[in-house]
Amino acid sequence: WNVALVEKERFPRFRIGESLLPYSMAILRKTGFFKVLDSGKYIRKYGAQFIDYRYHRETYFRFDGDLATAPEPFAFEVPREDFDADLLDYAKTQGVTVFQPEEVIDVKFHGDRVEVQTDLQTISAPYVADASGRMSFLGNRLKLRHTNPDLNNIAVFAHFDGVKRKTGSEEGDIIIGILPDQSWSWTIPFKGDRTSVGIVT
Repeated sequence: WNVALVEKERFPRFRIGESLLPYSMAILRKTGFFKVLDSGKYIRKYGAQFIDYRYHRETYFRFDGDLATAPEPFAFEVPREDFDADLLDYAKTQGVTVFQPEEVIDVKFHGDRVEVQTDLQTISAPYVADASGRMSFLGNRLKLRHTNPDLNNIAVFAHFDGVKRKTGSEEGDIIIGILPDQSWSWTIPFKGDRTSVGIVT
């Protein structure tokens, strides 16, 4: 495949969303990126702790436990600015042509071809994949995106140094707090001393 990737922002750049799941490890192994991910830069996550503050209950799930079905016994916690930059750099080593910073402004479909118009050029290809995430470029353009009123949430978050955390194999585990009124919190430790803390409500 001859792949072109158009990215409007310069990397590294901040993004939230830092806790990977075991089922994503298979595709990261298949692409070869796993060796970058497991190079020691990112902390391994072997499980998740859920704390229900409404009823003062705690439950811990290990990814290799009795109820586990994932093919990998661990995943990773990743600061997104580092993780996304590493992914992009790895894609370049695999032959992906990266146009950055460059913004897609329109997409037109012509039979068996797709024409992608950026602010700098026109790219023609047989296929296009919209990887714009929550921005949902094509979904909005084609009026395919619909709001789910049950997910009308906001998140408030920050990164902190010096947050007390577990030790040993549980140091990288996410802690999810179940809060009143369908709210929840996360505590995600990164390699080193930084921790991401957030509340979704």
